[in-house]
Amino acid sequence: MRRICPQCRMAFPNKAQCPTCGVPTIEVAAQTTVLPGLALSAQERSDRSPGIWERLISATLVATGVYFGAQLMLDAWAWGQAGVSVHRTPWGPPAMAVALFLSALLGGLSVGGGNLRSIASGVLVGLALMIPVTACDLVRWGHSAIPQLVIAWLIVPTIAALGGRHGRFLFPHWTDVNDIPVAPSRERARRRQPRERSEPAKIAWARIVGGAALAVGCTVWAGRIREYILGTSGGLFTVDSRLQIHFVTWVIASLGVLAGGIFAGASTRAGLRHGLLVGVLSCASIFVISLFVLREALPAERFFATIVGLSEEDADQPARVALFLLTNTLLLGILGGLTGSMLLPPTTRRSRLDRAAI
Repeated sequence: MRRICPQCRMAFPNKAQCPTCGVPTIEVAAQTTVLPGLALSAQERSDRSPGIWERLISATLVATGVYFGAQLMLDAWAWGQAGVSVHRTPWGPPAMAVALFLSALLGGLSVGGGNLRSIASGVLVGLALMIPVTACDLVRWGHSAIPQLVIAWLIVPTIAALGGRHGRFLFPHWTDVNDIPVAPSRERARRRQPRERSEPAKIAWARIVGGAALAVGCTVWAGRIREYILGTSGGLFTVDSRLQIHFVTWVIASLGVLAGGIFAGASTRAGLRHGLLVGVLSCASIFVISLFVLREALPAERFFATIVGLSEEDADQPARVALFLLTNTLLLGILGGLTGSMLLPPTTRRSRLDRAAI
């Protein structure tokens, strides 16, 4: 039998009271399954848990293996039934979409178990999964797979993030486990002090304006950035159709909005709020510039209209611009702010100096 302190979770053999915090210890069996890992110290538990890169690599391999394994099995079944490949059968694309979403969910569950950054890790696993999937689909189906891939790049990381969050609930980190309920004593009740209220997160307006400026600049001048990349690539990067031109321009604009949200939400405790403000400010600025300054449709907006099935004419430009901004710019800004606050959390809290002590 071992005696464990329920507050600091340290093992003290043959001691009825914790020498560190003065809390009465409780008896726990050495091979108990009720309190797994409780007899280990915080440093030992941290050393035994895998690192973040090990989690990301293993979860990505699991998700990729599940997806391509399902693809091979569906191809074999379709070839045995009809003698054709699965992508030529009418039920093939929906089945592969379900397999892709399930593999992203499984990868999120794998990386989220015992992970403090479960949502951000799930997003990274979803993005890493989409890289080989995009390469395989472009080689196999050609340019006809671009619309489905664009939608998958938005859905798969979201599903993986949800899987990572759920995986942390199923297999929580050791810091998520609450203290063991112990009968309260008078001495412990006297030492108990009210918790200090945390200060509300401040809004960094300078970074919000900077992130919105980055998002607006990349969206408005996405066409010129594309022409610069094509001109300086030396023929290595080329486009063959009008849809590809609009797609490359949309990717540049979307990456600019996402980078602006990450810039605004980094090292803050209110990344969602900062991303929302970046998205709102960017949407208002792009709407005014597009309708009253440029007076023409943006290249990224034209790709959005082509995918959705709207006309590229300027007759319904205000409604089309508003739909594009609400479903593209605003959501990417929120996602960027949330991702920035998770990947780059605040390291230390600002504290005022005690002038009397100095």
